[in-house]
Amino acid sequence: MSENLGFLTVVEQAPGVLTGGYLVLNRTGRPLEFHCTLPLSPDRIQQILYGDALKPFIYGERIAQTLIQRSKLPVLAVLTSEASVLSAQPLIDTPIVYVFGDTSTSKRPPLTTPMPISAPAQTVQTESAALESEQAESELTKDTPAEHSAMEHSETESAPTGFAQPEQAVQEQSVQEQPVREQPVREISAELSESLKTFGIHSTRFRSQETNSDVMPSMPGVSGFDTEMWQPVRLGNRVIAVPERPGTEWNELLADIKTLAKMIDVLEPFSRIRFALEAARAAA
Repeated sequence: MSENLGFLTVVEQAPGVLTGGYLVLNRTGRPLEFHCTLPLSPDRIQQILYGDALKPFIYGERIAQTLIQRSKLPVLAVLTSEASVLSAQPLIDTPIVYVFGDTSTSKRPPLTTPMPISAPAQTVQTESAALESEQAESELTKDTPAEHSAMEHSETESAPTGFAQPEQAVQEQSVQEQPVREQPVREISAELSESLKTFGIHSTRFRSQETNSDVMPSMPGVSGFDTEMWQPVRLGNRVIAVPERPGTEWNELLADIKTLAKMIDVLEPFSRIRFALEAARAAA
């Protein structure tokens, strides 16, 4: 069993401009590999011809499949915050797990030491593979903590075919007083805390939004794709949906994910991806 988890999401950085990012973390939440696409922008003709099938086609076949196949590290599962990414499941063997939750309101981590992100068209490698190219030119290895100096950051050299690459753009309400409920606080391990410091996150406690344990959310619909094979499961204060697997594989997969999720908040890495894509775009 691989002890790595993949996290994949798609960000709309401008109206109609989509960029995908794929981050591989080890069991302590440390980044091992990162890939992203160049911005994709379907034109008006493609929007008309594809109709409602355009989003799952771009998110699943064009972005997700490309990023996952480009990765060199095996993962236990690929977690995604975008339901349309699930349409890539028939195309890959690795199970794709849907994570319920809204990442758009996440706060940007206060980076005390900015993560160096070089210009586009670099490569992300595993720590072991990067040791072989230690002498290669890479701006990412400069001013990077020693424990992450083996990592490189890259984008795919070209966007998936068939899509244009756009130019880079650049009342208070009174309420009745109600009793204040303390949000549950999740303690994290010292090892994970050290890993988060790489991103300028120094808190060892996470305050999470409490979920209603009696209500299980329904799977969102994806045009032209059946999501009923994903079964929602509560994972601590999060809810995930795991795809059906033959025999006892589903229970084994869920048990393995629960083990790894004790060290990783399964919703937080999507914020890392979004901020990394913003930084890469600003640096380009």
